[in-house]
Amino acid sequence: MIAALSELVGHDCYPGLWCLAPWRRDGHPDHDAVGFAAEAVCQSYNLRLVRYLCAAWEWLQPEDLPWRRVRQFTLSDHVRARKNAAVSLPPAIPGREWVADRELFLV
Repeated sequence: MIAALSELVGHDCYPGLWCLAPWRRDGHPDHDAVGFAAEAVCQSYNLRLVRYLCAAWEWLQPEDLPWRRVRQFTLSDHVRARKNAAVSLPPAIPGREWVADRELFLV
């Protein structure tokens, strides 16, 4: 995973490039592995890493999150509708809305 990510960013590493990846403590093995690899690559190439939470919402306690690194972004109705359509395929629970009106990222 680290080699694959390194190859991707190593060819196009330019000022302002950043990486969006799952938080390495997300709690799902696949998410944690990708988050760990992204962290290693971003440190090597001096890239900004922005992390998102996915499975962590199922187990997360408020004290588990590094709040000093959390940034909140409000989602427009249009973006929220598009994200809701994307994450509900295939529909796990028909009619349920999955996306909140804001998104949290770790920077």
